[in-house]
Amino acid sequence: MGIYTLHNKQVDDFINKKLEIIVDVLKDSAPNICSIILAGGYGKGEGIIKKVKKEIKLVSDFDIFVITDSRLSNRLMKQIYQKIRKKISNYDEEIDIDVRYFEKNRLKKVAPILRFYDLKYASKLIYGEDVRELIPSLEKQNLPKYEGVRLLLNRIGFFAEWFSLKEIKTADRKLKHKLVMESTKTYSICCQALNILIRNYQPKLIDCIRGMNTELKKTYPKFYNKNKELVNKIGYFTEIRLKYDKNGVSNIKNPEKLWMDSIADLLTVIKFFLEQFAGIEGWDEAYKKVSRIYLREHVDHLSYKKLGSKIPDFLFNFLSILFQARANLGWFFKVLSNNKNLYLKALVDYRDPVIKIYFSGLFAMLSIKPGRIDRNYFNKSVYYLKKAYPFCLKGKDDLEQFDSLLRNFRDAHKLRLCLKKFATLHKDNMIITFRNFN
Repeated sequence: MGIYTLHNKQVDDFINKKLEIIVDVLKDSAPNICSIILAGGYGKGEGIIKKVKKEIKLVSDFDIFVITDSRLSNRLMKQIYQKIRKKISNYDEEIDIDVRYFEKNRLKKVAPILRFYDLKYASKLIYGEDVRELIPSLEKQNLPKYEGVRLLLNRIGFFAEWFSLKEIKTADRKLKHKLVMESTKTYSICCQALNILIRNYQPKLIDCIRGMNTELKKTYPKFYNKNKELVNKIGYFTEIRLKYDKNGVSNIKNPEKLWMDSIADLLTVIKFFLEQFAGIEGWDEAYKKVSRIYLREHVDHLSYKKLGSKIPDFLFNFLSILFQARANLGWFFKVLSNNKNLYLKALVDYRDPVIKIYFSGLFAMLSIKPGRIDRNYFNKSVYYLKKAYPFCLKGKDDLEQFDSLLRNFRDAHKLRLCLKKFATLHKDNMIITFRNFN
């Protein structure tokens, strides 16, 4: 196929063989597919691989966009899902695949968000016609700053997937490796977010690293001078992640400390970002301020595009409340369907459930102190999560209650991600996710 080139021929052939299996199943199973696009790390040419006893292993997952002429039925999606599952499981189970469906005629109307920016400017066409030109052009200077907020807060969401204070204290070799990979991922997210803030975002991480120090020092000299060591650390661990075995991932001696340090550094970046984005002076006011303005840049972009001017503040405030209330109502029915729980408390606060869940995770991370749990932040985490999701804490001490909170946070976060997912298979080391973005 020759669609992927990054490493040497052996590695490229290995990756291409996997992609050929996926592409063949997709194009043979759905008659209305017009394009298949490889996005994410491999689409940018930064997909991570490792070698174990001369055997090639994939570290990054495959992010695949399937562009269709018309909407696929759930029945057809299920059939495709089963075929890919069967083909891949016969070939290799150590692989993550994220398949996203999107209708061609909707590409012209997509929002100015990071996902579609990267899809347009940093992806690889692996089958069919090149439809990326349909995506509206967007300058990096105009990427909404909320995309940086979303990246950072979403990172906290994924922390819960692997986080347990008890497990970390007795981490085995496999978990230690996961801690390193997730920690370096955190630093790479911080790198991307800071570049969005300074209007210097580049799809490739290596380019983000190169421009971050200079532009950050120029734009926010006070923060840079105070946190120069942190900025250097972000660049250092992002580069380690990209180079993987070549630059010392396996030589990190204390993964547990790196993990905890990455949480503290992430919180520092989040606080600075929210200060610039929403003008917050402390964590307590962040929830209301972020939920009040997080849609502003998206709405302004659409308003300029359609009307040629910015809409008045009173109209934006009305639309923001309306949009969030609608999302909240959809979430209420999602909880009802999934948990069989008529959770009326979720309707009391109109704000988007995404904000509620994000801030629960934020305060959960803030509650972690050396050797103890800060009950003030912990209780706030419980408070925000209960605004969106029904649960009861379990455990006799702070440690057990913290892990109980994170388990429930994890369930709420997964349910949020499943709002547009069709199916997910978790089998051994293989994960296949189908999402319909229409």
